[in-house]
Amino acid sequence: INMFCSGYEDAKKTGDNIGLKVFFGYEETYDGTDFLVYGVDKEWMLQHPEMEFWTIEQQYKEIHKAGGIVIQAHPFRDRYYIPKIRLYPHNVDGVEVINKSNLPEENQQALEYATKYNLPMTCGSDGHRDRVLGGGIAVEHELYSIQDYIDLIKRKEKLTLL
Repeated sequence: INMFCSGYEDAKKTGDNIGLKVFFGYEETYDGTDFLVYGVDKEWMLQHPEMEFWTIEQQYKEIHKAGGIVIQAHPFRDRYYIPKIRLYPHNVDGVEVINKSNLPEENQQALEYATKYNLPMTCGSDGHRDRVLGGGIAVEHELYSIQDYIDLIKRKEKLTLL
């Protein structure tokens, strides 16, 4: 967990130096099904080493108990390393409906899924390469903490997806 969080800690330090807010979150993968988790921190993770073995349902319950949220990332991504599409509309707080590394039809399916279940919609880049541009949200007011983002999702505020 210390090594896992070191990338965030480095980014946070750099962000503080240049005036950019950096908030902690992580992506959890269950056999190709990915979730974005916000609202817990390194200390919480150190206190919950059993999280490595949680089911998707347990993760949702425990993250909620800690005050966090879970977003299903790129739910309709169809790639060789994803054995099958799995949807969990009752175990997420929102859906990433635009992912800049997805095909347009995969994003369209995610949009339809989120709409069907009235789930808040987010956007990401999956920018693991420099060729991926864009992917994020715009809000009407400044976010000062990860809790501000969590509150946006919980209130189901409409976000501008970039």
